Amino acid sequence: MSEIQTYKFYAGNKWHDPSSEKYFESEDPSIGKVWAKVPDCNEKDINLAVSSAKRAYYDGPYGKMHPAERGRTLTRIGDIIAKNAERIGQNRN
Repeated sequence: MSEIQTYKFYAGNKWHDPSSEKYFESEDPSIGKVWAKVPDCNEKDINLAVSSAKRAYYDGPYGKMHPAERGRTLTRIGDIIAKNAERIGQNRN
């Protein structure tokens, strides 16, 4: 079995360890085994993520887009996900 990966959370264009320094195990339901440890984020981490998202929306290009262009952008993202769904969904064990 492969080594269990420990992940960070992403906010404000950077990867962060949880301020609680706690992680929880994520189980792959298809095999019933732990495949990763993910951040157990607390209020401080959530506030960082929310403030970063607001800043990105109001100061970045997405928030300035016309709603129709935002819709086209989301459709393109969905198409990319659908095109790569098999690879994205592959079991890494």
